[in-house]
Amino acid sequence: MHLSTRRAARRRKEQEAAVAEQLALASRPCLTNLPEDLVLKVAEQLPHASLPKLGSTCAMMQRVVHSGVLWRDIGPFPTTVACCMSDNALAKLLTRVNARASTTSISLTSCCMVNGSGLAPLAGSTVLRSID
Repeated sequence: MHLSTRRAARRRKEQEAAVAEQLALASRPCLTNLPEDLVLKVAEQLPHASLPKLGSTCAMMQRVVHSGVLWRDIGPFPTTVACCMSDNALAKLLTRVNARASTTSISLTSCCMVNGSGLAPLAGSTVLRSID
């Protein structure tokens, strides 16, 4: 067998293996294979504290996490999060999720480090109904 024939056969085999790997990956169950509105329904079941990690996984999850739907009602936060929540962290969160336009209620019970300045991103909101 000539050297060029062996190289061509090796390249063909590598290409076939790459295609087989792509097909195997595509056939695996994956959250990103679902329609975005269905992924949003799944994300609605998660605690708010886990959403930033979900949003950091890929572009689709980032769009889902930053959807105003997930941030209509913020809190109450788990004690482990509430005791560490600062006004700076709260302001960043409210800005990131465009809370001014989507949040209707926020509960900061047990957020002992929040004095109120972190609520500044909500100023001028026409949808906010309650702050606890």
